[in-house]
Amino acid sequence: MQVSAGLGEGLVLAQLVTQALPMPSKPLSGQLVGPCPEGIDEINGACWVKYALTPAQVKAGVCERDGLYEPSDGWCRTHWAGYRPFHDTRKSRNSVDDQ
Repeated sequence: MQVSAGLGEGLVLAQLVTQALPMPSKPLSGQLVGPCPEGIDEINGACWVKYALTPAQVKAGVCERDGLYEPSDGWCRTHWAGYRPFHDTRKSRNSVDDQ
């Protein structure tokens, strides 16, 4: 029946929308590449900050709405944690402040 097919497609879309972002296979623009500083995870050659979440935060949808990345589908909800890219905050030697 066509109606159920449409509902099935809608459910699949809803599931995709309610997941954290998939972990990219290469570094994002401006993201620090490995080796990473102590306490920062290296995944796919890039540095990632892991954010622990409470069960209440996960239930409230933090995985989906706060721009967190996950190594595999459903990882954020299962592990109560997500990742954000780590950007190097060190100033370059050519910055105006160093002159």
